[in-house]
Amino acid sequence: MKLFKKICIGLTALLLAASPILTHITNFQTVEAARKSKGKITLFKNDYVYNQAGNKIKLNVNHSYRVPSDFAVSPTGYLITDMKSDDLGDHRSSQPYYGTKKINGQKFYDLGHNYYVNEANVLKVKGRNVAQGTLTIKRDALVYTEAGKATGKKLRTNSVVKYQGKAKAATKTPKYFYYLRDVARYLQPQSIPTYKIKGKYFYSLGHNRYINAANVGYINGHLVRYNGTSTATVLKNTNSITVNYSEAKRKLKKGQKIKLDLAVIPYLSDGFDNYLYRLHGHPDEYVDATEIKLQRDLPVIDYRDLVYTYVMPVTDNSVELYDTSGKAIGKRIMKPAYSNLTVDGLMYLWVPEENKAELFYHCLNYSDAS
Repeated sequence: MKLFKKICIGLTALLLAASPILTHITNFQTVEAARKSKGKITLFKNDYVYNQAGNKIKLNVNHSYRVPSDFAVSPTGYLITDMKSDDLGDHRSSQPYYGTKKINGQKFYDLGHNYYVNEANVLKVKGRNVAQGTLTIKRDALVYTEAGKATGKKLRTNSVVKYQGKAKAATKTPKYFYYLRDVARYLQPQSIPTYKIKGKYFYSLGHNRYINAANVGYINGHLVRYNGTSTATVLKNTNSITVNYSEAKRKLKKGQKIKLDLAVIPYLSDGFDNYLYRLHGHPDEYVDATEIKLQRDLPVIDYRDLVYTYVMPVTDNSVELYDTSGKAIGKRIMKPAYSNLTVDGLMYLWVPEENKAELFYHCLNYSDAS
């Protein structure tokens, strides 16, 4: 999923001489070609690009400009990385780096020409996974002892620290967890050990040092998710929608705080773009990810698992069909090759022959019904 949507990039060469920033950017590849790369880095998410002082680089979006390969521009005009990955995040592009630098106490990778990325977003260096065994801090976090006493130390946003314990697959979804792949139909939660201190969940850093799990954004380079409800702020006046994008009656106002409890991978017709989020307490209403600012990331479910499921015939490879009056219509539906029957509902129908109500599945239509 893209963190930012690209804005239109002009190609007008006449403006290059008028803007030092434009010359700075368009000369990127020529100047850096003379430097020797230390290798390549791969990011687990795209983010802002910084200068050597640790400031985000902002471009003048009122003019046309060119952006080097693997970079883009946020809607607010900041330069961002744009390394590509497939929808499942399995295959990501890499980019040369020319060394590292400490900026304001944090490690940055030099992408050349005074462009830097924070190590908090780096997954691999020279093909080696450097995020494994680490936590990435998403907001300033105090460090505590096992007794819940503050040590006086604080980890700043984007700090990367080692944790104690081993990651493993969870048999049931824990309070804090992550997926190895977010955009996949069947998802098995992964987790690392947590410790309850004064009613809150903490991760161990070793040596009697702990941080609140709520302040951690990534584990091993994977987004941390919260198994519960999350507050979100509505970014513009809108309406809630159904999972099929039909507008619902509930009006949501800009600045309104709402509760959400599930992230839904929508029907993938043209590649994955954004999640839909379910309104807590309103199981048939959703809001698009672009219309909210979410406080905590939530468990993921696939659209198909919300609208239908699969059943297997227990006798043979076909089942008899009935109408809504509970009478057999003389047709059977065949089990599709390599899969089971697809259904989207369960209901009671009165069966005259048995003089009682029985449960029936509502089967979706198949071309091989006969």
